[in-house]
Amino acid sequence: METSDAELVRRTRCGNRRAFAELVERYRNSVYGLAFHCLGSREDAQDAAQEAFVQAYGRLGQLREPDRFAPWLRRLTLNGCADHRRRCGRPAPLGNEGGLQAQPADGGVDRLTTRLAVQEALGRLPERTRLAVVLCHLEGYSHEEASRFLGIPVGTVRSRLQHAKRRLREEMRDMVSEELNGGRPDADWTRRVVEEAMRRGDDALRAYQRGDAVRHYDEALTAITTFPTGAERTRATMTALLQKERAIRYTRSAAEADSLLEQALALVGRMDDPQTQADILRRLGDGCASGAPERSVEYYRDALDLLRRAGDVPGQGHCLLSLALHSLRRNENAIAQGHLEQAQALFEQADCLDWIAVCRALRDLPAEVGEPDLSRLLLWHAVCDVLDKSAGVVRFRAQPGFMVTQRDDAVPQALYVGSVFWQLSRLGAFLDAGVPIGGAWAGDTFSFSDRPLRTTLTVLSDSEPVTVPAGTFAGCLLTEQVTAAGGDPDDAPEASHALNRRELCGAIRAWYAPSVGLVQVHVRRGDGVEAAIQLRAYQVGGESEEYLPLALGNRWVYGWADVPSDYDAGEVYQVTGQADSLWFLSHYAYAFRGSRAT
Repeated sequence: METSDAELVRRTRCGNRRAFAELVERYRNSVYGLAFHCLGSREDAQDAAQEAFVQAYGRLGQLREPDRFAPWLRRLTLNGCADHRRRCGRPAPLGNEGGLQAQPADGGVDRLTTRLAVQEALGRLPERTRLAVVLCHLEGYSHEEASRFLGIPVGTVRSRLQHAKRRLREEMRDMVSEELNGGRPDADWTRRVVEEAMRRGDDALRAYQRGDAVRHYDEALTAITTFPTGAERTRATMTALLQKERAIRYTRSAAEADSLLEQALALVGRMDDPQTQADILRRLGDGCASGAPERSVEYYRDALDLLRRAGDVPGQGHCLLSLALHSLRRNENAIAQGHLEQAQALFEQADCLDWIAVCRALRDLPAEVGEPDLSRLLLWHAVCDVLDKSAGVVRFRAQPGFMVTQRDDAVPQALYVGSVFWQLSRLGAFLDAGVPIGGAWAGDTFSFSDRPLRTTLTVLSDSEPVTVPAGTFAGCLLTEQVTAAGGDPDDAPEASHALNRRELCGAIRAWYAPSVGLVQVHVRRGDGVEAAIQLRAYQVGGESEEYLPLALGNRWVYGWADVPSDYDAGEVYQVTGQADSLWFLSHYAYAFRGSRAT
């Protein structure tokens, strides 16, 4: 017999976390479906569903009628979605229902056309009727389950569904008649089919559903062939090719991805669009930087010429940095420094705080290791970690810059486990002051294969003692992040799965000391490699008691534990910029065998 909501609420109030986990399991699909219904985006719906359960856990003591948990949870979800729309300045979506959006693209353009018509008809239903359809027909809930979640009688659910069927039948009659009579959609309709296929592809790509994204972009490319020859067809084809390249870059061969870029480059040559042409050239340069470095230089120089004519200051800086990296790889240090100085001046002119931090890292790294010849290093990084800190939550936003690695099986593999904040960033948010001890958040995360990985981050303790080279710290916060393959079939090549196990899967524990920051990270990768990275030294200003105090000038130096003495490795982070809630950390890392040059 199923335990009642009221009993599970009572047990949760008594400290039984498993009882709340059962409530989450019972209602997670309906909460996600409701959030998707309100927001029309998988990523936003996942965030809103997670936030609804966090709010429910924190406010459970305010629930006066425990047997009304489901309607109460529904109100929390709706309020959270409304807040999200206000923050983003977006109206409620019409017709972007999750079930329709989540269906596989196994029927090609014709099926997409039909689904789009159904979606629009569904969007014209009254909201309360549409929600009953979403829960029962798209999310698979029984009438009784929908009744409990919506807080209405079962008979009301059934009457709303009957009303929906009648309305949808009337809405679809004209479309079916047109199809039976061999009618051909007009140009506006075809254009909307392309837009819908691209939107679905972009949504799938953001949700790390790469295989689905490729199918949707192929649908768009097929539909675009019905456009008349001209500028619209050229631009639409180019855009779809570029998005498809993003989707396959990590799961297919580099040659296949580069081929799509070459096709897009041929198309953009017919248009007066130097910005896009330069962007494609830069992407081609990045793609062949290791395998065909001289060719990559040609791409970067061609892009630089275009960007100079267009007056794109940051774009010029990016090209110059790429040329600097090429020169560093060839040990042409004087040339590299010249490119670097020009790039930094351009970034300062454009106030690009992230790339200014990258330039600083590129300057500080050789001085740190006492070695101008970076080709001697096993690995080196010069990047900017962009963190977003607001409302007690710290998120990892981006990591622009450069990473160069020379893999060697004879080298301790722990040295290849680094970039501590990136390691913790699978879910974006890696610190949340509002999550209690034992609480957790989870979601689909980036993958090198066709399907997303699944990551859960749990807050384990706030009273951990830790001793590292920088000192002994009490009252540390301990979190654990676990990433594993999801349950969906994944047809990506084995090399992609192996890359997931090496770079993304596994368990990561992190210790944070109040007023100091991250003091230790222990990584156990999916391929069995383990590494412990510890704080060696730090400089933190101010009186903050936060677990990650961010202020201009704050600096942290990390090193690896249990690495043979004939190796030297380290990571250095320094806060070099701030813009609103964003913080920019200049970050360089290195590993080499032998002593430092003097």
